[in-house]
Amino acid sequence: MEFVDYEDKNLNIVKAEKNKQKGDILFNDKNFFEAALYYVDALDLYNKEQYEVEFAYIYNKLGACKANTFQYLEALSYYHKAYYYSSTNKDSETFKKSVYNLAWCYKKLDRYDECIKYLDEYLDLIDKSDNFVNYAYAQILIANCYESKKEYDEVVKIYNSLITECENKNKNLLGYIYNNLGELYIYLNDLDKSIKYYSLAEELRRDKNPNDLAYTYLGKAKALMKLENYYGALELIYDGLSLLKDNPNEEIHIKASYTLSEIYSSMNDKKNLKRIYLNLIELLRKANRKEELIKIYAKSALLYLDEDDKNNCEKYIKYIEELY
Repeated sequence: MEFVDYEDKNLNIVKAEKNKQKGDILFNDKNFFEAALYYVDALDLYNKEQYEVEFAYIYNKLGACKANTFQYLEALSYYHKAYYYSSTNKDSETFKKSVYNLAWCYKKLDRYDECIKYLDEYLDLIDKSDNFVNYAYAQILIANCYESKKEYDEVVKIYNSLITECENKNKNLLGYIYNNLGELYIYLNDLDKSIKYYSLAEELRRDKNPNDLAYTYLGKAKALMKLENYYGALELIYDGLSLLKDNPNEEIHIKASYTLSEIYSSMNDKKNLKRIYLNLIELLRKANRKEELIKIYAKSALLYLDEDDKNNCEKYIKYIEELY
């Protein structure tokens, strides 16, 4: 990081810039709470000198600190201030960031129309030829909003347009779009189309990012499960998990375990279902996901009750009681 020259500067501004730089270092290290404290101190010092030129940057960073700790309403307040001051001071880069961040935050708050409004504004601010990846991600976020609004024709329209634009520009983005379409068509119960798009994603992702390929395998397995091709689905899931043996991904292991439990339940394979529940319990405990853990304890208790195994049934009921 290049530090500023403090010579001949007002003492409060010097202190503010030091705090801003400390905040940046902590932010880059993902210490968001501590970073926010330095940003607030910097803002107070800038405010004493009415040095508004830095307000937009600080407010945008404070918004990011809150967003990264899931405090989206507070983040929204800071992003709006960043939007105002970057517009007032003609700080075009921070203005673009604040517009996108507002959209992203509204999406997290399930306020889809506001999200689309700010994404449309963001797209008007950028040059697609110079910022194609940012353009594509903004379009994907718009598609996500329409999907949440159940306006599926709009989703397909956006993705089809992006497929045409991405084909000769960005294969990684293309794989992401194919994967999203595969997931969409599972929801719409068009399983042939779902498998088609997952297969296209698989072809692009093979021999590249194992994490992305594992997600594609898991999605395609869900489509096969709905077609009652249970053994094909199991093979894909375990192939996906084997890709992550040296780089464990907690979230995908949890998702895979849920899908495995659905498959083994449909197959009435109680032995493997018990094994998957035990694995899922361990994962959920580590992730501190209490509500989900209670549900798996309850399912385990019912499984043993069905087998007239009183001891194991009571054991899982006791686990549930301990969480309340």
